[in-house]
Amino acid sequence: MHCPEVTPFAASGEAISTQSKPGVPLTSRLPHATWAHPQCQPQGACRLNTTHLRLGTVAWEGAVATATSSVHRLLGRALVSCAETVYIHRVGEYVTGAVLLNSSRPGAAPPALPGMKPLGEHPGIFQASSSGGPALARRIPGAWVVATTSENSGDPAMPIEILEHMRVTIHLHRP
Repeated sequence: MHCPEVTPFAASGEAISTQSKPGVPLTSRLPHATWAHPQCQPQGACRLNTTHLRLGTVAWEGAVATATSSVHRLLGRALVSCAETVYIHRVGEYVTGAVLLNSSRPGAAPPALPGMKPLGEHPGIFQASSSGGPALARRIPGAWVVATTSENSGDPAMPIEILEHMRVTIHLHRP
């Protein structure tokens, strides 16, 4: 649940040197606590629960921000994750749900998600393609709730079901 390190290479195959002084950060993470099945989700700034999971689907692991704060100097109109949960249905088939907050003003309306288009037969749900599979989202007051699937997820309805049944609680407090 984190971005991998990336090393840029020139056409010659040699590594391109990186900056020697700090620049604008590409990612940031709120202070958080992690959990894994069979543990309960720890208390935090956000809570992500899903009701009506289909038979055999389990909330397997996740992370919860322990506090919210403004994160400045990120590139663009950035979002930060306040809660993440991975739901497993079958081996290799999973959906990751997350709550995304406005990074500069948590609780304020978050910026639009790029490339999202309304999913016609599901009012209030938007869809975009991602490298792993479809990314779905719905806006709630002060946040986006998103669901992404594993690359080989067999059932396209599963992320829609999970997204429609996600219940989110956000407690905006400072560390």
